[in-house]
Amino acid sequence: MTKKLFAALLMALFLVGAVAAPALAQSQQALLAFDRKVIQRINIENMWQHLQVLTEDVGPRCMGTSEDRAGVDYIASVLAGYGYEVSLFEFPLPSSRMVPEVAVVAPVEMKLFPAPLTNTGLTTGDGITAQVIDWADSATPPSDWIPGSIALMNGPASVTNYNSYRAAAIAANAAGVILIKGDTGRLTGSVSSPRTIPMLLISPVQGEKLRALFATPPVTVNIQVTLGGFSQHVIGTRKPSNENKSTDNVIIVGGHHDSVYGSRGANDNASSVVTLLEMARVFADYPIDRELRFMAFGAEEGGGGAAQYVASLSAEERARITMINMEMLGSAYAPQERTFVATARNPSIPNFMTDSVMDAGDRLLFPVPFAGRVTGSDHVAFRNGGMEEAIYARAYPGNIPWDPLNRYGLEPQYHTPLDTMEFMSPERLEAAAKVVAAGIYDFLRKDTMNLVRSAIRRDLDFSAESAAFPPANSLGEEVSE
Repeated sequence: MTKKLFAALLMALFLVGAVAAPALAQSQQALLAFDRKVIQRINIENMWQHLQVLTEDVGPRCMGTSEDRAGVDYIASVLAGYGYEVSLFEFPLPSSRMVPEVAVVAPVEMKLFPAPLTNTGLTTGDGITAQVIDWADSATPPSDWIPGSIALMNGPASVTNYNSYRAAAIAANAAGVILIKGDTGRLTGSVSSPRTIPMLLISPVQGEKLRALFATPPVTVNIQVTLGGFSQHVIGTRKPSNENKSTDNVIIVGGHHDSVYGSRGANDNASSVVTLLEMARVFADYPIDRELRFMAFGAEEGGGGAAQYVASLSAEERARITMINMEMLGSAYAPQERTFVATARNPSIPNFMTDSVMDAGDRLLFPVPFAGRVTGSDHVAFRNGGMEEAIYARAYPGNIPWDPLNRYGLEPQYHTPLDTMEFMSPERLEAAAKVVAAGIYDFLRKDTMNLVRSAIRRDLDFSAESAAFPPANSLGEEVSE
């Protein structure tokens, strides 16, 4: 090694500081210029502001709803503001997908975020606008009941079938029913077919807000329950500035923007969207050697949105694309101490994307194990389309036989109305963003003296740590081979 090169390396080690997030340990020896160029610019305040907008200002972004479209508009505006060429990929939702909308029109204007009961009745045109009258715990209408009104009922925590509630409402000539769930769990329930009147379920918090309006009656709402509709993917594209020196490859960095019925989806999956937006800001003016597409996917929660995008790609386009997907990166749930990478390949083996993120985790003293085969999210569609893919996440949507300490178990707020900013950790979100951003930049940037595999850059050996986590079995939808 020449004296100049040795001196340069010593200077690089001297200049490298600790990672800002408390979740990441300090290691001057493990960080070098390329990592620092990225992680020093990751700003959790930006991310937290985006999270506030998507979860609190926009609210639950259930596919096909007005909030889904508002989330799309916000994400598109942010990417455009960073200088990306923004396009929307619109696609139809499954014809069986129920899309509920409930708007209070008096005494104030306010949105409610319900879940439709399975086999609920549908509406046509502008829906049903009617007065809401509170039945509380009663199985019969109150003395002030007006036929043609909407019944507000309490739904006990143990109830999942609401046939008796529907029968009582129909007997009273109710136009529809809003049920307040008796606990803070998932908004699920059903009535038997055939469809009759609209039956919608809201959370206890939403129920309190609605009941508070009865202080200034009458309370009037508009209910719409329709089938199908559409959602959109947001695509922010940046091409290399010098195409003569670029590869013909495309890297897609993605995460879904929709949430389940009645959930604000802070962790699942606004956490990944805000990570995506912050990476887009950081990478906006860095030299890259391939086309970069940031994609916020619609209709991941049961709508198959990513598969429709993949189906639109030509064989030539698929040959150019690799994709890394992000899921649930910021929960404060104590057992979720670390993140993982995986692929949907069967059998699963690491690829250059998983390797890059694992290497970044090693350098940042934030080990990222390879979890084998993990399915059940947007990366699966890319695997089914013959493309290399990876997923970076903090939790699994299922039981993990090889994780006895439950370090990747789902938080209690998963897919419930409690998936809010209250249960998010800015430190964990920032740490995850820094690791995945450093990893992605390693294979995104223009070729220079690459120290990724050098002894200095990989002076820490976490092979034993990763070996303690053998590959998982399939979790979620199956992957066609």
